[in-house]
Amino acid sequence: MKSLLAAAAVVMAVSAPPGNAEQYFRFMTGNQLLAECADMEDSAKRNRCSAYVIGVSDATMYFRATLGLPMCNPGKVTIGQARDVALKYLKEHPEVRHAGASELVAAAITDAFCPKDR
Repeated sequence: MKSLLAAAAVVMAVSAPPGNAEQYFRFMTGNQLLAECADMEDSAKRNRCSAYVIGVSDATMYFRATLGLPMCNPGKVTIGQARDVALKYLKEHPEVRHAGASELVAAAITDAFCPKDR
């Protein structure tokens, strides 16, 4: 049952348009993630930022496969590249940074690596 609830939450996060984050539980907003990721000189913050982005990226690709959607990570994408894509999205979309960070990272990854979906 817990895995079903977790799957439902991630599917909602991946499929919800940015700005609808109030409809589901979230651990972190885009503003909070940007603040965590802003200081790349602090290795602990950089590692937490990278781990969050990679976790959401992996979950996004897993649930795409579960839903029968094509895999769109072109391979050989580095952790730093995925983190950069997420940070770029957060910086370029201040109007939605109040939304859930998982939702925004999923949108960033999808926009960057699954352009035919949008």
